[in-house]
Formats: sequence, structure tokens, C-alpha cells
Amino acid sequence: MSLWVHRGNLGWDDQVSLACSDQLLDVYIFSSGPSLANIDLKNFDKKPIYKIGINTTYPKIVPDIWMGLDRPECFSKNLWTESFIKILKNYNTYD
Repeated sequence: MSLWVHRGNLGWDDQVSLACSDQLLDVYIFSSGPSLANIDLKNFDKKPIYKIGINTTYPKIVPDIWMGLDRPECFSKNLWTESFIKILKNYNTYD
């Protein structure tokens, strides 16, 4: 699984190690929205998958990787104490 990360003055780097990236798991991307309420999440607990959650999918989805594209104050306060990987948009460079 490939991921690029910006390392400040060092620039972009693709040498990022992700948990379970060598297990060839299916990846499911969960987006926030009204249709998320209609999903029976127990179906996903029965098989080994890698879950990616976007925006307000947490806490309904506890992902392996979570991506926040809105401002941090939009998300659950409990999100920040979870141990999964979090990727956030850097708003400081756009303000």
C-alpha cells in the first residue's frame, strides 16, 4: 500500500510503513453521509478487511486509517485518543 507524506523541508517521501499493508487485505472506504446509517456493519466484522474512514464516519466506523478533510473541530473529541492512523488536511497553509 503506497502513501505519500510531506516531511516539511525534506519534501515528499513515499517510504511510509502502514500496519497490515503486506497482508493483501481488501480495502473498504467508508464515506460520511445519510446512507451510512443504512449499512449493517456486522457484515464487515466477519471478514478480514482494511477500513478507511472519511470525516464523520467515526465513531460508527472504527477504521484502520481515518482521513479528515474538514476542520478538526468538526469531528468527535474522542477521535484524537484512538490509536488508528489519522490523516488531516493542513488548514494552516490555506488560511
